Amino acid sequence: MPFAVTQRGRLYWRQDGASSRPALVLLHPALFDHTIWDRVIPFFQDHFRVIRVDLPGHGVSDPPLPGGTLAELAGDILSVLDHAGIDRALVCGQALGALVGLEMAGTRPDRISGVVAALGLDDFDSGLWAQRSHLAPGSTVGNLVDGFFRTAFPLQQQERLDTWVDPLRLSMQSTTRDGYRQAAALHAATDAGRLLADCSVPGAIVLAGDGADPAPWDGRIGLSVVKSTACCLPAVEAPGELATIIGRLHDRIQPDGTGLDPARNGERVRRSVLGDTWVDQSLAARDAWICDYQDYATEVAWHTIWGRKGLDYRTRRLLVLALTSALGRWEEFRFHTRLGIERGSLTVQDIKEASLQTGLYAGVPVANTAFNEARTIFAEMGIRFQGR
Repeated sequence: MPFAVTQRGRLYWRQDGASSRPALVLLHPALFDHTIWDRVIPFFQDHFRVIRVDLPGHGVSDPPLPGGTLAELAGDILSVLDHAGIDRALVCGQALGALVGLEMAGTRPDRISGVVAALGLDDFDSGLWAQRSHLAPGSTVGNLVDGFFRTAFPLQQQERLDTWVDPLRLSMQSTTRDGYRQAAALHAATDAGRLLADCSVPGAIVLAGDGADPAPWDGRIGLSVVKSTACCLPAVEAPGELATIIGRLHDRIQPDGTGLDPARNGERVRRSVLGDTWVDQSLAARDAWICDYQDYATEVAWHTIWGRKGLDYRTRRLLVLALTSALGRWEEFRFHTRLGIERGSLTVQDIKEASLQTGLYAGVPVANTAFNEARTIFAEMGIRFQGR
């Protein structure tokens, strides 16, 4: 069991993936431990050297010493990197883990190549975290865990993720009372907005929760802003989405313009164009018969062609509509018509213009079918047209 010994105690860490891969460090929120990232690991273990750390008083790391600071905790994580022989890493954290990652990015950009910060509304509320740091006499970690599942994690999400909820709840019980209290105190003493503003490395902000608003952070240099579909735990609720964000940041910061291997990059492009829901359904149906073809299509179609920088996704989708209608491949025409509208890359007018242009060069019968096929899709989507 690997531990990094710091000036204030031992931190447990574990590795997934080969040591020859680029380093990715994952840092959990208060009350959780490294197992919160379990659903994300399958996306990365073939492409990164993933390092997961238990923060002080969480998991099997030593309890925290009194009076620690965020800067000291960031230094402890750098000690883990030293122990693992890692010079430079990409960091992803949620809540307190995100603040630690941002602190490292701000103070040691020579060690941190990029940072993904998953944050919710309460992560900007120092007063709320100050209240959480003052635990009621007699309260237990079990009370904190029950409170989280009762108030923060919607019941419908728990039912959808029932396979993961019980192990998650069990792992949370390993947090010590002092560990949570001091983690909350650190959170309360930290200005998340300042850390974001001072971030000097490329990064992405992942905003979780229905009320999260990307607007205040739009335009910040080096930081992209993504509104997550997750309610509170992106790594558990939307692991594919989070993996895509991390993978895109990794590719963006490569000095030679190269990204991850073609299969991984192709999957990210595929998710960007088609959406997680469709891709997840396709992967769920994967079997020994179809797997080789899916690998081929992911690498050749999505990495080599759709992943090229020469044309944007909207233009490529318009070309798909023209070519599939001209070739009579109406199943693909319908598929990209629907997804073009749903994903916001195409408008109804775009589809009309593509069909008119195709009719000019491929024939009126083609345009006639294209207009009828598109109308059927529009009707299924609730799009209606009034008479002229």
